[in-house]
Amino acid sequence: FGPLVAATVGGQVLRSTTLALPYMLKPRERVLVLNARTGMFVAQALENGALQVTAVEPHSTVLSLMQHELARQTDSLFFHPAVNVRNVDPRTFLMNDTSAYDLIVLPTLDAFGGTSGLYATQEQYLLTKEAVREMWQKLSPDGVICITSWMDYPVRNPLRALATLVETLSEAGVAKPAQHIAAIRSWGTITFVAKRTPLTVVESDSVKAFCERMAFDPALLPNLNPHERSRNNILQDESFFSLLDAIVSENRESVYAAYDFNIQPATDNRPYFSQFLLWRNVTRLRDLVGQHAFPFLELGSLINPKTLIQISALAVMLILFPLFRKEKMKQSKFSTFMYFGGLGLGYMFVELVLIQRFILYLGHPMYATAAVIGVMLIFSGVGSLVSSRLAVTSSLLRKTVALVAMMIFAYGIIITPLLHQSIALPAFVKAVLLCLLIAPLAFVMGMPFPLGLRNLSGRHDEGIPWAWGINGCLSVIAAPLATLVAVEAGFVVVMVCAAGAY
Repeated sequence: FGPLVAATVGGQVLRSTTLALPYMLKPRERVLVLNARTGMFVAQALENGALQVTAVEPHSTVLSLMQHELARQTDSLFFHPAVNVRNVDPRTFLMNDTSAYDLIVLPTLDAFGGTSGLYATQEQYLLTKEAVREMWQKLSPDGVICITSWMDYPVRNPLRALATLVETLSEAGVAKPAQHIAAIRSWGTITFVAKRTPLTVVESDSVKAFCERMAFDPALLPNLNPHERSRNNILQDESFFSLLDAIVSENRESVYAAYDFNIQPATDNRPYFSQFLLWRNVTRLRDLVGQHAFPFLELGSLINPKTLIQISALAVMLILFPLFRKEKMKQSKFSTFMYFGGLGLGYMFVELVLIQRFILYLGHPMYATAAVIGVMLIFSGVGSLVSSRLAVTSSLLRKTVALVAMMIFAYGIIITPLLHQSIALPAFVKAVLLCLLIAPLAFVMGMPFPLGLRNLSGRHDEGIPWAWGINGCLSVIAAPLATLVAVEAGFVVVMVCAAGAY
């Protein structure tokens, strides 16, 4: 392509936004951009003199567009000799990479005007405490992590972003996180940086001078005077600043407990960064913002329970009601419901959790879904086939489901650490390991259902249609129910519930 332009116009424009904060502290030679997308932060890094920029983008279609159809419009940005493009999931890259960076940039949170909580049930593994901890370990001695958020109201995204940074630093042994974090805000955005070493007086003065030039306001800095926070962009509700101060202090747990929204950091066990709704505060929030406006505040959090109610009603109506008309079950109705309903719930709970665990492991939801469902079905089928050779007794049924329950409980504890230890392996080896991990559990999980049907056969033949119907009905209900439990309590609790169902 011949001589390539150092940066696009977008990189120059970003000099006049809060996103320029990390470059106001000192020059950044080695920059890591996670979820590079169309290259805005890559262009900014080059414009600010970065010598080496690693752009991590998981979507191959986006990279193809940037490197081919849109290359001319972006000054061939992704072909710049200083840019190293990696088509891989950001978390997978962080777990495999051993380089050190002067700056790690995360994608901007939320969107201008808000998203009505539509991402509340979307897993965001790049924004968990574990992900930020991995970034922290890859910083050079003077390196920083940078994250920008749109200002929302009521404030949610900026507070959770700050809480994630503060708790990560605290767990990394930083005694006073407030000395390591700076934040500046404009009328619409706020940018945080977390620095490996304490911020110096010179760096704080540089940030203040930058804010003065660009009509921004410093929100967090060591030894910041309260009157400096609201000179250019005045907030109607200045309790925002007291919340920031409380989160960087040792009293942040009291803020989590008292705030109307859930702003505790997301974790790999509950990777729902955009889930802010606390059900205990629904009535209060509805009264505060109005009944008609409330759904647009956290719409995403309301979709899943409504979906659960609708699916449950349809499943009962379309699967169980016909059985009431056609099949009369004379006895063992309760035990049949408990047994086959528990199998339906438990199996789907396990399957959905394994898909989530392997999304992080394989780096793509489609790969994880196809691999987990495929292996589960194949080896469950093998287990079902093997069970046909066993003599059915009540003792065998009890032992089989007890074994499944114990294995599910054990998997809930060991699978995440095991996957983290092996995530750097080649893709083929990880695929083989996935099969080896899932196959034993799937094999045993395939046995209780056919054993239960054989137990009914000959003794209570009228219960067999009910067994199929109950199992199918609860399997359908299990999908939204598992998501709801995962969002509210985490994947480990879903696995415990699955073990309890068995």
